Amino acid sequence: MSKKEISGHHLIEFMMVKWGLKSVKLVDGFFFLSSRKASLLTGNIQLVEIVLSCGK
Repeated sequence: MSKKEISGHHLIEFMMVKWGLKSVKLVDGFFFLSSRKASLLTGNIQLVEIVLSCGK
């Protein structure tokens, strides 16, 4: 799979596994946009809050 084929979701999962990160919040980015601005976009926007997992 080339870098162009990796979705944002897969990239987030990759970083979480590689660096032992834990997702604490995943939000749809369209939630923050007005309906007018959102109608001009396609695809999806994901915002994620991640933290380093300590003391496994």
